[in-house]
Amino acid sequence: MAVDALLKQFMPPAGPVPAPNAKSQPKPQQKPSDREANPAIRNARDLCDYAYKIMDDIYKDYEGSLGKWETAFGEVLAAVAIANDMRDRTMKRVESERAQDAARAAFINNLVFSLLTMGAMAYVGEFVKAGLPKLQIGSGKTDLVDAFKAPTVETYLAETILVTNKVVLSTPFQFTRMQASVFGEIAKDTGNRFLPLAFPKPPEMVPYRIDSTGGLESLRQDLNKNLKGSKGLVLGEFKKVQQWLNQESEFGEAWLAFSGGSKEQARSNIVRHIETLRNDWAKKWEFFGKSPSDISRGPLAELYERAWWATYVIKALTFFPYNKEMTPESEHFATLSQLGRGDRKLLERAIVDRLRELNVVLAETESGMVGQMQRISTGAPAPEISVEGAIDKEDAGEALVTYRWAKSYVAKASAEAAFKYFPPAKVRQLEPLRAVRY
Repeated sequence: MAVDALLKQFMPPAGPVPAPNAKSQPKPQQKPSDREANPAIRNARDLCDYAYKIMDDIYKDYEGSLGKWETAFGEVLAAVAIANDMRDRTMKRVESERAQDAARAAFINNLVFSLLTMGAMAYVGEFVKAGLPKLQIGSGKTDLVDAFKAPTVETYLAETILVTNKVVLSTPFQFTRMQASVFGEIAKDTGNRFLPLAFPKPPEMVPYRIDSTGGLESLRQDLNKNLKGSKGLVLGEFKKVQQWLNQESEFGEAWLAFSGGSKEQARSNIVRHIETLRNDWAKKWEFFGKSPSDISRGPLAELYERAWWATYVIKALTFFPYNKEMTPESEHFATLSQLGRGDRKLLERAIVDRLRELNVVLAETESGMVGQMQRISTGAPAPEISVEGAIDKEDAGEALVTYRWAKSYVAKASAEAAFKYFPPAKVRQLEPLRAVRY
């Protein structure tokens, strides 16, 4: 059997070593029964079986490691569900006063999630980013969201959500590169270069409404399908190696020749070689060589919700009179904010109260302050602004401090997510290859 690029890396480093002064003689054709009666062939078969068991250990270890990541992704999506639920409860109290642009709100929610889900959990954030819809108002330049060099949260959220003259795109190749780095590429060509595997692609331009139960469940199903398919691709390569070991004897024959005909020496050389391969895979493949950090579902949900409210505040407190953007920081905001908005408040009481519960706005009562101190002790931020009730059209001062909080939070949310909620994955201790005792 011709050894292909995948299988060749399991062969001896320098190939079979011929005996000194041995002359190459054509081998007589043997019947299968005669071949199996040859002690050297039986030893080769035993070595193939030995390597098969080693690969079975690696197969199970890889599968178990990926399972931890799948569980962690589930925790992240559960945190989103909690954030959605709490936000929706708040919006129900104000829906009669402020109609929501559902498509725009969904886009903002997906974008916040994709840009804040980073570090060890970046895969799920990039998956969502691939599904962001094209969003363009009027004519404007096209901005490419690079899967590896995304714009900062500050510039992207603060500018894109307000101006909205850009198109969000994501290239399939960039995501495939990420898949290869986290799941693994095992096949190599004759030049020792990795061969790209046909990883399943995330659905493109699918506007997941992750601010809704149905949208979040749709994302969960598609993500799980992608994880299963990507993992199965690598496991399939392992199975291909095992099938080769089970059906052919050339692996064992090569290692016997390399080891001078000593079966025991061949066993030692085989386990050392495969262990080196495995350790190298663990260094290169994120999901195999590392374990995700523990996910704190409740605090993570509050991070997402605070970030969503920050983008909401920026949008709610930004006007476009005379086709010119105006924010609470603009010179004539106090005057123009009172024009043309009817009886609608700038920010309703229910929203301000929810921001108190999220430790953004200072509590008004003693019991509320105690609750905020307790949340600080568990990792919540300290309240930064003081607002009394709703923010009305006449409350330019409160609008200004709230707007500045929102801009500041959007700017620092990515750092908070990276260092507090999604730290780098931990290198895991690889289990000993049990097959060495077989």
